[in-house]
Parts: sequence; structure tokens; C-alpha cells
Amino acid sequence: MIILSASRVSLADDLDYVLASHRLLVGARDTSAPAGSEVIADTHTERQTNLLVRVEEPIDDLAWQVEEPTLEEIVIAYLRRAEARSTSFFEASGVASGTSERKQAPR
Repeated sequence: MIILSASRVSLADDLDYVLASHRLLVGARDTSAPAGSEVIADTHTERQTNLLVRVEEPIDDLAWQVEEPTLEEIVIAYLRRAEARSTSFFEASGVASGTSERKQAPR
């Protein structure tokens, strides 16, 4: 499976491995991600945190409710992450996203 965003590879791996190595975590708002996990996406409410993480080992942290994500959830998370990174790059470089023109500095 290959996920491309803006002509860049966001994820390239065996489909079964991708499904087996990602988990959805639901926990209290102030709970930090388990050790050894890579946070792909996160959402927060006043009382709760939801994470999509990539892991190599099972999560045994009782602070988290662990679920298996769908392939669609994984793909969307990687595409959003790549979009956020490219937006940050364009903002930092002063280039308007989706164009090759530099933003004019305020006078």
C-alpha cells in the first residue's frame, strides 16, 4: 500500500502490516501517548483525547481504550498529516499554498 500526498510518499508498506501496526486510542484529556508510539493524528475535547498511532508493540497502558482503525481512517489521517506539514512549510517560507507566488509583506 502506498499513500501519496503532494507527490510525496506518506506511507509505503504491506497492507496487512499497516492495519496491524496502527491503533486508535481513547483516553483522558491529559493522558500522553504511550512510549514507542508515533502519533499520526490527534483530536481533543475538553475531557478526552483520541489518537491514531503507529506502534511496533501491543499497547498495555490501561489509561487507553485501544481499538483497531479502519483502512479509511488510516489513509485519511496520513493525508491530513501531509497536508498540515505542507501548509506549515508554505506559511514558514512565505509562499501562498497552492501557488508559486510569494505573499507580500505588509507595509
